[in-house]
Amino acid sequence: MNSPDLAVIFVPAGADAATFTATCLDYCRARGYQVLGVVTGDGQNAFDLLREGKANVIVMARPEHRDPTWEPRVEFVTDAAPALQKHDNSRSASLRQRRPRRLV
Repeated sequence: MNSPDLAVIFVPAGADAATFTATCLDYCRARGYQVLGVVTGDGQNAFDLLREGKANVIVMARPEHRDPTWEPRVEFVTDAAPALQKHDNSRSASLRQRRPRRLV
């Protein structure tokens, strides 16, 4: 049997610590994580535990709780702005972009 992942919960300074901690504890319980502790403040201690191999995962209640300057960086696909398509008015571009004909 595999040992459970070791998790550290991070709650930023000034956040509703009780609510976010309870949410993260429920999440860890559902995933079978063993919780090492709760880190509040700037999160550096949480990343130190990860780097030292004492924890396998950092659990945060919300994506906005992460600091974009942290290393290693953590990025979410939902953070990306939608890509804008350039429209080419040439005939070949319009043929490539058109929906294929339906064969009956």
